[in-house]
Amino acid sequence: YHPAQEAFLNAFQQKNADGEPAYHRLALISGRRSGKTVIGALAVATMASKSNQVIWACAPSFPKLHDYVLPALRQAIPADWIVKWSELHQEFTLVNGTVIQCRSLDDPERGRGPGLNGLWIDELRDASEKAWLTLVPALVDKRGVAWVTTSPNGYDHVFRNFWKPATEGQPGYWAIRYKTSENPAIRAQD
Repeated sequence: YHPAQEAFLNAFQQKNADGEPAYHRLALISGRRSGKTVIGALAVATMASKSNQVIWACAPSFPKLHDYVLPALRQAIPADWIVKWSELHQEFTLVNGTVIQCRSLDDPERGRGPGLNGLWIDELRDASEKAWLTLVPALVDKRGVAWVTTSPNGYDHVFRNFWKPATEGQPGYWAIRYKTSENPAIRAQD
């Protein structure tokens, strides 16, 4: 992994003295083909290893969910963890009682749902800020963790809601970015 990817996974797993996550909002920002979706899915698998979690894995559109997020999840989640896959509900049920539900955010109202322990949004830059704001209440009651893996898009809502609070040292926020050319898989091909 790239050092930024490792730093993200380390921050994702970091706990406070009380055992609670050190960060509740994390962002991995990098260019296309940089391996960020793989890391987002690994974070889902990490959280899913704990029993009875409710995790949403989201993309800005159904094609992106189908083409990128679902394949990454299938690769990250060990097959022997999966009790059931529901095509109709786009949902994994795991042996430990954890449920991973996959959602498209092309309609921001689809962000309404149950209380979440975890929320991963791939390419949040392509979803509306309203989609993010609709999702936030689902994280409140369980003190859920949200992480995004996305390409940069200037001073957009990802910048305002993730990057800026993290770089200003706001408690609970963490963010990192790196260049596509730094992806170890790309460098190995050179």
